[in-house]
Amino acid sequence: MPPLRPKARQEGLLVQEVPDEVLVYDTDSHKAHCLNRTAAVVWKLCDGQTTVEEIARRVEGELGTRTSEDVVWHALDQLAQFNLLDDSTLSQTLRAGATRRQLMGELVRRLILVGGTAMAMITSVAVPSASAQGSPGTPGPTGPPGPPGVAGATGATGAGSTGSTGAPGSTGPTGPTGSTGSAGLTGPAGSTGSTGLTGSTGPTGPTGPTGPFGATGAIE
Repeated sequence: MPPLRPKARQEGLLVQEVPDEVLVYDTDSHKAHCLNRTAAVVWKLCDGQTTVEEIARRVEGELGTRTSEDVVWHALDQLAQFNLLDDSTLSQTLRAGATRRQLMGELVRRLILVGGTAMAMITSVAVPSASAQGSPGTPGPTGPPGPPGVAGATGATGAGSTGSTGAPGSTGPTGPTGSTGSAGLTGPAGSTGSTGLTGSTGPTGPTGPTGPFGATGAIE
């Protein structure tokens, strides 16, 4: 038979860690469980991969106290009874624990007497669900309305006096006419420009052709 590798249950649990204890609320059974430090460490190490022998060594290293496999089996037996182990390993744990449970009571008593061993302890209490609690009573009838209060007196309207209109201000005197400015000086006449140079004589044109001779007069 292969060694047991217990696995902690994860679904349907609300877990809260407090100093030296772990509180677990089972939302399916509506039970609250309190695991002491030894039981909490064993439960935390139930990952489905670690054997009971290895769990015992790791618990001893974490708590610093002597921890045998019987201590781990005692914790597993309680975890199984309170349905805190996964279904995949729950039945196997119960079967394996049944053969040890007969000797467990005497073993636990001897370990407590010897001392130096931290035993796993789990306490449990049932918590009533919201549906199981008593329903609230029917509300009483509404009382009659009270009489209306007396209306307060209306305060007097204040009438403030209108202030007088101020007198118009006097017109200021007309300012003196300004003096006429002096005429500006006539600017100097501009100088006459120099006469331009005489242009050069153009070249003599070519001699025109000789005209035709006149007709010879008639002899008388």
